[in-house]
Amino acid sequence: MFGVGAMTKGADHATLDRELFQASGYAPDEAGVDWAALPPLVRVLLSTDGTVTKSLESYFWEPVQVTLVSQGAATPLCESRVLDSAQHHTEQSFMQLLNDAEGVWRRDVRLVGQHSERHFVTASSLIRFELLPVSLRLGLDSGALGIGGVIRELGLETYRKVVAVGQCPASGEGYRHRDVWRVYRLYYQGEVLMQIRELFHLSPLQA
Repeated sequence: MFGVGAMTKGADHATLDRELFQASGYAPDEAGVDWAALPPLVRVLLSTDGTVTKSLESYFWEPVQVTLVSQGAATPLCESRVLDSAQHHTEQSFMQLLNDAEGVWRRDVRLVGQHSERHFVTASSLIRFELLPVSLRLGLDSGALGIGGVIRELGLETYRKVVAVGQCPASGEGYRHRDVWRVYRLYYQGEVLMQIRELFHLSPLQA
């Protein structure tokens, strides 16, 4: 299995620069993830630097719809409470990249099987709106495609980097299957353009 260097509490920029999912042996249990118990598909989705939507379509052999839940401009102060406490340090580090007057765009979507109606993934994105190319901004505004799909359609050269992974508590509403999550950053022209949190719902992914 690929190794993973999960971000730990109190992580700094040096920790975020560490590469995840290197072939360097088993992962230390920093993120509380029960790697051995995860379905192989979920381990692949956690580590992929490609498009999750296309991976799901190929595996389940059905179209996957990107359902827009909400999106809109928000201030960094409001966005500092978007993600739950498990991702506090990654989110805090992202906010430190912003200029004082820089705006943040939030986009929340669900990835749902068109035929099965299974809700596979929930994704929340924090986007540096002022760095966003106009063409990409218009594509996201339409809500017709996910971020990966828009990038693919426009042919933009970007770089994705996973900076943290984790697993939800064993108890609590919506967490009975111990869903797993990852946070990754998308770079464009050398700048961090957006940070995306993906929550993978284990029950439909095991079906």
